Amino acid sequence: FEAADQFRMAKKYREALKYNSSVPDDKKRLKQRLTIYTAANRFHAATIMEKQLAKHNLLQDSLVLYQLSYAFYQTGNFKKTIELALKVKGSWLNSAKSLIDSAEECLDNSTSCQ
Repeated sequence: FEAADQFRMAKKYREALKYNSSVPDDKKRLKQRLTIYTAANRFHAATIMEKQLAKHNLLQDSLVLYQLSYAFYQTGNFKKTIELALKVKGSWLNSAKSLIDSAEECLDNSTSCQ
């Protein structure tokens, strides 16, 4: 886990994913993988993780919800962005509200987000 995190912080995402794959704890591994994907701007890969995250009850975690909603925003799925961001609580709430505002503007005026 620690090695993967060090590689992520060094922006060596391929190595980070390699070490992440050996993390034995499913929840820690999935949360870290989502963080790696978003840091690497691999937003489509992050959105594909939604079912796995739900299966492990990680969609209760506000950071996970925010990261996933941000990934959906970056891929242009603004309805899903809003759906997930509305569930964010705690310290990520203000960031989620900004994301919701941006996604709503994109839905109202699609030319501003192309």
